[in-house]
Amino acid sequence: MAVTMNDVARAAGVSLKTVSNVINNYEFIRPATKQRVLDAIEELGYETNLTARSLRSGKTSMLGLVLADLSIPYYAELASDIMKAAWARGYRVLVEQSGNEAEHEKAALQGQFRSLTDGLLFIPLALDAEQIIAAAGKKPLVLLGEFVQDPRLDMVLIRNYEAATAVTTHLLAGGRRRIAV
Repeated sequence: MAVTMNDVARAAGVSLKTVSNVINNYEFIRPATKQRVLDAIEELGYETNLTARSLRSGKTSMLGLVLADLSIPYYAELASDIMKAAWARGYRVLVEQSGNEAEHEKAALQGQFRSLTDGLLFIPLALDAEQIIAAAGKKPLVLLGEFVQDPRLDMVLIRNYEAATAVTTHLLAGGRRRIAV
C-alpha cells in the first residue's frame, strides 16, 4: 500500500498541514521541522500523488507539445529546447506526434492528451485556423511556426525575411558567392 502524507506526519511527529507545507516549499517552516519531515519522506519512500494534487489545484504542471514527427531533426531539437525551458520553470512536457494528419491534430486539441496538460504548444500542419479555433477549448494554446497565422490565435513566429537577410549577409561577408537555399 502506498505511503500517505498522514504516514509521513505520524513518523515526523507533525501535522498533515506541516507535511503539505514542506512538500510545497512553504518558506516559513523551522529548519529542524522541515528536516524531520524530509527524513520521514525519505525513510518511508513517500511520493507525491500527482493525480490528487492535480484534482485539488486544477493544474498538472505538464505542457503538451504537438509536432509532426520527432525523427525530423528540426522538431527533435525544438522539442529538446522546449523541454529544457519547461523544466527550468517547474513543468514537464508531454509530446504527441501528429504525423501531419488532421485527425491526430484534432485529437490532441480535444482528447485525453489535452486534459493531461495545463497548456499546449502546437505546430499545426493539417488543420486550418477555423478548425483549430473550433477544437481549441479553454486551456491556453500557442501555435508555433507559420503554417497557420490568424490574429485570433496566440502564435510564436520567426522573422523569416530578417533571418534570411542575416544569413545571406554573413555568407557574403565570408566571401561566399554561390548561395543556395
